[in-house]
Amino acid sequence: MNISAPRPTRPPRGLRSILCVAIALLCSACGTPSENVPLSDTSVASLGKSATVLIVNHISAQVTVPKFTFDIPAIVAMGQRIVTPDMTREQLMSAVWTAVFQNPADYLQTSDGDPETKTAVAVGSGFFVTSDGVLVTNAHVVEAEDDQLKTEFTTEGLKDKLPGIIDDAIGQLSDEDQQYTKTWLSDDTNGKLAMQGLVAFLAPKTEVTDATANLGVVDVSGEAGTLQNPQLMPAHTLPGGVGSSQNEDVAILKVDGADFHTLPLSADVPQIQDTVFAVGFPGDSTFNDTFDQNERPESTVTDGKVNAIKTMSNFAYSAIQMSATIHPGNSGGPVLDRMGRVVGISTFGLTDSEGNAIPGTNFAIPISVAKKYLSQAGVTPSESSSTFHYRRALISEQTNHFSKARTEVEAILKDRPTDAIALREADHLNHEISEGHDRNLMDYLPAAAGGGAFLVLVAGLGVAGMRKRRRRSAAPAGVEAPTPAPVGTPRYRLLIQGRMIPLTQGASLATGDLPFLKSMGTGTVATVVQHLSQTGTIGIRNDSSDSWEVTWPDGTSLIVAPSETVPLIAGLRISFGPAQGVVHG
Repeated sequence: MNISAPRPTRPPRGLRSILCVAIALLCSACGTPSENVPLSDTSVASLGKSATVLIVNHISAQVTVPKFTFDIPAIVAMGQRIVTPDMTREQLMSAVWTAVFQNPADYLQTSDGDPETKTAVAVGSGFFVTSDGVLVTNAHVVEAEDDQLKTEFTTEGLKDKLPGIIDDAIGQLSDEDQQYTKTWLSDDTNGKLAMQGLVAFLAPKTEVTDATANLGVVDVSGEAGTLQNPQLMPAHTLPGGVGSSQNEDVAILKVDGADFHTLPLSADVPQIQDTVFAVGFPGDSTFNDTFDQNERPESTVTDGKVNAIKTMSNFAYSAIQMSATIHPGNSGGPVLDRMGRVVGISTFGLTDSEGNAIPGTNFAIPISVAKKYLSQAGVTPSESSSTFHYRRALISEQTNHFSKARTEVEAILKDRPTDAIALREADHLNHEISEGHDRNLMDYLPAAAGGGAFLVLVAGLGVAGMRKRRRRSAAPAGVEAPTPAPVGTPRYRLLIQGRMIPLTQGASLATGDLPFLKSMGTGTVATVVQHLSQTGTIGIRNDSSDSWEVTWPDGTSLIVAPSETVPLIAGLRISFGPAQGVVHG
């Protein structure tokens, strides 16, 4: 037996129009942003900073720096060769000591030194890729190379000893020449030249043995301590997860913990002129005494463009050249795209002959190299619950849905009540809400309309729609019926705050139509144009200086930046700052 369910009674067509408008407005107020929405610059920075950590590597070793003395007879002979009749005594001594420290092998004599226990601290950056504490950084951050250690320990060993050694050496000179020499060395440039020359000469002869590294990680969302006294979580490298600074400069670390903020890894290779964001702890600004060292550690974000993809001559990958600035200390930090995904790892920059950074020559290792070492270490990157909610909060915040964002942040604090990132975000959201900046359903209604007026308005729109259809089907005598739009030139209307604005090709919307937007100078904030990428459709171009958020009928969302165009379709919701409109056919 074939049994049929009773056929439901459909509401009258006019009532359906009323219901459709009402439901569209209600859904526009309650829709959830898509997790695939491109992020604003501020949101990318916030997401990157939440998962980027400071890595501190305490290194200790037995160090033997050679002793040395100056070969005074050789120095005097050199002075006699370069002196000229018109040269003053001061000029001669300057030329002599410049030559000595530029060519120390010709004027220094060495002997065996005494072994000493030395310590050094190396700092770098890294980022979590799993909620249970797996993170990515550079190999040279966690395993200092032998040559680096020799240079560091030689420099440290000479800082205190150098003045006394030079005093002993120049003791064989006349009183006048000693005074000239001391005056020359007191100049900062000359002192730097002397130190560089001695380190370059002695470092290769320095012995470093029994070196040990103790790795610590500072989680900026947890008990971070201060820059002067950071709270370190012990970290260790994972088997199969360490490359080499001479090849694939990647290391995979692990700390104990749960639900750390994480960053997703991109599957795409960045393109030339893509915008990227470098996050990390550059030593020159992070640990500069100009800034309060009793503050919590906080990473720095710089942005720029991808300038080139450079094939490395000795490595099996192509480096990402970018204009985003990085400095020592950024090593190991993430380079993010507009979606907040890691496309590379900050690794090195080029310098000129004087050691100064060359602008625009900053390089990152592609994230594909890190994926290889993660796989070798048996690690599968995954998003943490904290990041899931934090990303949703940032997306909601982009369109002033501050209450919705606060709900997401509260979900983080439920499991991590001391999460510093979430607490700071909650303070910000509470301030925005208290200032009346939060978007809610009433923002979409006419300023003077209450709930009852809203229903009357919708009902009126429905009746107007029915009347319009009746006029089309039978126009009164002497009245010309509206001409249908030609094929290929569709017409739409935008319902926003009780107004219905026509959207026909070539129409422009000014600040008077959408007062929540800022014009880029022409007074126009939107224009309806032929959509180039989709034949036979029209779109609305963002001519304002603000980004919009659009949500398709299937719930997919997109950020529309200034000068970008989005195709028009019935049911499309467009968020213009604090107000949202619905497109009707």
